[in-house]
Order: sequence, then C-alpha cells, then structure tokens
Amino acid sequence: MVEVKQISNEKKYDAILNYMKLTESYVVPLVRENLGEQKVEELKKIWREQQKQISEDASSEEKYETAFSNWLRKWENSYDFVRKNLGEKGTEKFKRLAIEAIKKDIPSPAVYFLGIMKVISPKSAFKAIAKQIINQTQVFTPFSVIELTNNRLVLDIPHCKVLEHPCGENFCAVGCQEISTAPLRELLKVNMTMNRQGENCRATCIPL
Repeated sequence: MVEVKQISNEKKYDAILNYMKLTESYVVPLVRENLGEQKVEELKKIWREQQKQISEDASSEEKYETAFSNWLRKWENSYDFVRKNLGEKGTEKFKRLAIEAIKKDIPSPAVYFLGIMKVISPKSAFKAIAKQIINQTQVFTPFSVIELTNNRLVLDIPHCKVLEHPCGENFCAVGCQEISTAPLRELLKVNMTMNRQGENCRATCIPL
C-alpha cells in the first residue's frame, strides 16, 4: 500500500466547478449546431431544474459534495439529451468533443515538459504523470494505491463514489472508462484500463 497525500475539499470543489464549465463548453455548441437555440434553452432549463443551490455558509465538504452531485447530474442530463435528440452519431460526437476539451484543459507547458522528461528519463516521466492521476482521481472517489512503480500504477476503488450516485452508471461506462482514459492515451501516452466488479473497480496504468 502506498501512502496518498490527500487534497483538500476546497481543491476538489474548484476542480468540480471546472469540470462543470468544461461540460458546458462542448455540450452547448454541439446542441446549438445540430438542434438550434431553442433546444439549447431546453437543455439549460433541465440543468437549472436539476441543480441544488450551494450556500455560502456551507462547509468546504458540503460545498464539494453538492457540487459533485450537481456536476454528475449535469453530465448525465447532457449525455441523455444528446442521445435522445441526436442518436448514436450524436453520442459519438459528444464523446469526441469531451475528449478534446479535456486535452485542451491540460496546460501545454506541462505536456511539453513531460515530453522532454520521457526522452531523458521515461521512468521519472511516468511517475510524474502517475502522481497527477492520483490527485485527479481524488476528486471523483476515495481509493487506495496498491502499486506505484516506474512503469505501473494500480488504484483499488472499493466503493466508487460515482456509482453511489443515481446518475453514476452512464458516467462510469462512458465518462470514466471511455472519455477520461483517451487523453491519457492520446496526449500523455499512458494506457489506463478499468476492471469493474459491481461498485468496486481496479484501475491500472502503464506507459505506452
């Protein structure tokens, strides 16, 4: 077992707010381009009706928990809306746009620096990416790091927080297993595979 430095609820909250903005950044143009402004307003109305207000007086943990639930609902509402109105071609476009949005959200200097590191020291580069994966995954669910070497990272997720949410199934299958793994593979040259068993999951990352 590898000790994991926990990130704060404030950082988790900020990350979730960023993911919400990221979701809007590709969903709204997709709906507008293919269905028109009226459908954009229809989707935004669904978003508003499903969102819970976050009190300024709430604790950092309460803010994070509410934002996390709001974000999952927004993502699920968006995916479901596109699937119902645009079918399979629409959902494939949704996934591709999501992947590209995540890739653009990764700072270019960081990608460039990691590219240099891979040439000089591939093992150090992988460990640097692995640490970022560990930090990012904390935003979505608790887990344990059962292996961290120069060429392998294994996360054990006994009860995935995403799957405990009513809107978690689609995000697990599409958002997590398809969308989130693609930028790692395409941009950072790391392959992540998920082995889900019920609400439990084991994620394994290796360099390509």
